[in-house]
Amino acid sequence: SSSSSSSDKSDDDSKTTKTTTKKTEMKEEFERQREMQGKMRREMIEIAIDRTGLYETVQQQNAKGSLNNNDKNIETKKNEGLLGHIESLIKFRGGPITVHEFMSEALTNPTYGYYTKTSSKDKVFGKSGDFTTSPEISQIFGELLGVWCATIWEQLGKPEELHLIEFGPGRGTLMMDLLRGTSNFKKFSEALRVHLIEISPALRKKQFETLKCQGSLETFESLNNPLLAEIKPNPFAAKNTDDDDDDDDSEEEDEKLSTKGNVSGITAHSTKVYWHNSLDDVPSGPTCIIAHEFFDALPVHQFRRTERGWVEKLVAMNEENNSLEFVLSPGATLSSSQLVKRRLRKTSSSLSSSSSSSSSDVNSSSDSDMNNETIVSLEVSPKSIVHWEKMMDRINDEGKNGGRGGAAIAIDYGDEGPLADTLEAIKDHKFVENLLESPGECDLSAHVDFGALRGVVEERNEENTSEVKCFGPTTQQKLLLELGIVQRLQKLAETCSEEQLEVLADGCQRLVGDDKVEEGETPGMGLRYKALCMVSKNLQRPAGFSDA
Repeated sequence: SSSSSSSDKSDDDSKTTKTTTKKTEMKEEFERQREMQGKMRREMIEIAIDRTGLYETVQQQNAKGSLNNNDKNIETKKNEGLLGHIESLIKFRGGPITVHEFMSEALTNPTYGYYTKTSSKDKVFGKSGDFTTSPEISQIFGELLGVWCATIWEQLGKPEELHLIEFGPGRGTLMMDLLRGTSNFKKFSEALRVHLIEISPALRKKQFETLKCQGSLETFESLNNPLLAEIKPNPFAAKNTDDDDDDDDSEEEDEKLSTKGNVSGITAHSTKVYWHNSLDDVPSGPTCIIAHEFFDALPVHQFRRTERGWVEKLVAMNEENNSLEFVLSPGATLSSSQLVKRRLRKTSSSLSSSSSSSSSDVNSSSDSDMNNETIVSLEVSPKSIVHWEKMMDRINDEGKNGGRGGAAIAIDYGDEGPLADTLEAIKDHKFVENLLESPGECDLSAHVDFGALRGVVEERNEENTSEVKCFGPTTQQKLLLELGIVQRLQKLAETCSEEQLEVLADGCQRLVGDDKVEEGETPGMGLRYKALCMVSKNLQRPAGFSDA
């Protein structure tokens, strides 16, 4: 009986040990699961964090650190301005940023951006600025684009209102020449409602001055603030037809301000002008869109083909010399995995239907070239695609636009594509060797991939989600010659002096001339600059695109 009792006790001890072990394992498993859930929650919180404004906090901390260092007699050079901001951005991210993000900060940072800082309006365009655009070279450029818009208006059936929209209007020179050149076309001039898509308060002010808008410039400046605009009524909102007094009040507000940062004015020729932050704020109706040297300023991603596959070029901080430098990502990024494949697929599909290209150059590569991996660099601007597609939706949505549709034209330096490493910096009319050296102090631009823009239209048409027709790209030379640049010059020659005629002739020559010039002469823009347009299904091939 004693042996039986001992056996029972041993069994009990064994059961107790197993139970204890099981409880320990369960506890450990519970702790592991709780730790894993805690980690997942932390990661979710990190993903959900709104980083807006945090970069400024990092900069403030850096500034405090600098003061503390001075107290300790430690000499540490701290970057200031946009370079300091980008350094803080890189540190906050824990690594390099994309070229796309660098370019966006350099051009449109609210405080330090090349186009958005308060000094931009006088130091960007023209002879005294960093570069010269076609409208700054000759008044005839804007006048001929006015002719192009008038032909679109006629094809639309001469509607009582035409929304003329310009993206990136610069100093307002193009629009000034367009309005003056078409002022004799009374019906067309009266139908115009001008909408300028401009995010820079400084450039808005300059455009107000250039267009000689009536009213107080000081009042315009005080209202030219997106924060103030949020509390103002929208002049495009439906009027209350039950109250005549409200109608009068709405008309007065129409001359002042609308929501989302939209400001309005009126020219000496009684043309209403509205400033907007985006195309979404422009009211519906028959439309004509101009995007001159707009797409070249939109940020780009840059990619390289390596043994590791397609990787992305990034901007990092070199701690040794306290400056920015280019590096490559260690592997594929989200952008490289999506944008490269899509762009090369468009190239492949377009070339498969045409055997005209035999060059292995990246700007005109054949399908077989891509299979042979001759394209080793690629540049893609997703924002350009987004803007072009929004313009397409605008003129394609005929129900929204009163059944009238419209047209859009883009004029810029670029090529058919795909393109590679075209990003460049310009300061004082000269190319800057190191575009990372002085962010915010020089203009950054990249050649426009017109093939990518046209591919969006073709893709949407194949999906039956659009009926817009696309023409081009054609050269600026062909566009302006077909629109009558020679005839316009001859007409102006009848009323101007010999000195004025010489200036006009030189300007026209530069607009349509080629790159082959004598040493010391300025190369022409006629072949380097291209034009691409799209029209709604109810319109015919527009002027200037006869063979495009």
